[in-house]
Amino acid sequence: MKYYFKLFFSILLIVFVLWLIFRRYKKFSFIFELEELDYPITKFHMGTIINIIFVLFFMYELISVYCFKKYFEPRLYLIPLGLLVIYFCYGAVPDILENKYKVKVNVDPAARLLGGFDFFGSWVGQYKDGIIIYYYLIKRDTIKVLKNTDEEIIFQGMTETKKVTLPIEVKLRSRPSIKYFKNIL
Repeated sequence: MKYYFKLFFSILLIVFVLWLIFRRYKKFSFIFELEELDYPITKFHMGTIINIIFVLFFMYELISVYCFKKYFEPRLYLIPLGLLVIYFCYGAVPDILENKYKVKVNVDPAARLLGGFDFFGSWVGQYKDGIIIYYYLIKRDTIKVLKNTDEEIIFQGMTETKKVTLPIEVKLRSRPSIKYFKNIL
């Protein structure tokens, strides 16, 4: 019985990770179609590839253990785990508070909930008509800068989410994102 529970939860984990990959592509897909895009798309694809590598490693382990009764070398998991640690250094996922009235985004050097550090980059960019913070598009003509220092940039604007236009407030404390936006703003 223990054998079947472990198999069931392993398959459930694989399906869950594949669902997360699909959800991620659905959330970011409209960004790839923007004109004059300057956004870390390579970093986005790298994260997806790392997730797929995890799924493949886990599927290989399931097949080797349950079909061939051969145990998988646990040290091999250090390869995708090392790639994941490097990936997390390429930008902290912003902390987002979204409700039906307003969106607040904090881009800190280290993310609290979803992980990541801004050692090598950040999840910010620009396109022809505005700027991009994570997956929020902010029109350039709606941006109003509230604070602009070397340690923090705070600005407001308008973003469109789920066919609704909402005000957005962005706090940038990440050094790469501040450096990037000093040139834009």
